Amino acid sequence: MGQECKPYETEKILKEKLILAEGADGMRFCIAALAAYGIDDVQVFDFGGNEDLIRYLRTLPPRDGFDRVNAILIVRDAEDDAEAAQRSIRTALINAGFPQCHERAYEYEEHDDLRIGTAIFPNSRAASGALEDLCLAMIPPEQHCKMGLVDSFVEQADQRERLTRRHKTRLHAYLSIQNDFVGLKIGEVARAGAWDWDSQAANDFREMLVNL
Repeated sequence: MGQECKPYETEKILKEKLILAEGADGMRFCIAALAAYGIDDVQVFDFGGNEDLIRYLRTLPPRDGFDRVNAILIVRDAEDDAEAAQRSIRTALINAGFPQCHERAYEYEEHDDLRIGTAIFPNSRAASGALEDLCLAMIPPEQHCKMGLVDSFVEQADQRERLTRRHKTRLHAYLSIQNDFVGLKIGEVARAGAWDWDSQAANDFREMLVNL
């Protein structure tokens, strides 16, 4: 018997511009961002975890509609090392038989029939971090007063038990004191209006979306 296809291997490509996002939260965040900025000619896919990127890239060329694709933006977290994250994407592209992206994130590399860019969260200046850090930087100004309470809680919690994913703890602590957002995931609260899409913190990512 043949090997069973992964669900994403049969996802149809409907648009000429693609965003490949790390995880479901990343995908939903990107979809919400496109809607917020009035961009409707881009299709977003979840490529899974970072270790899945090369496998996902290899599924693209055989799909219906890929021959019309002229731009790809790959989006992931910096985690502990933004430069290493960028190198990881470049390696995945090479090993999957794709043209190369720029050495730096938040730049596009132009090829004859395809432009490829990367966005490493939280922004172009951060040496480390994640989508959660970008989201916290996009809190509406009227909500900034609550961050003192959030950070106090996180510090006390860390004293009792070492927090290994502090960025996630901070974000979900903040969401837990918002009646409209408690219990929701990043992508869900993005659609629900939790973030200020006009925030300067989003400038790098917004520019990549607009220029895709």
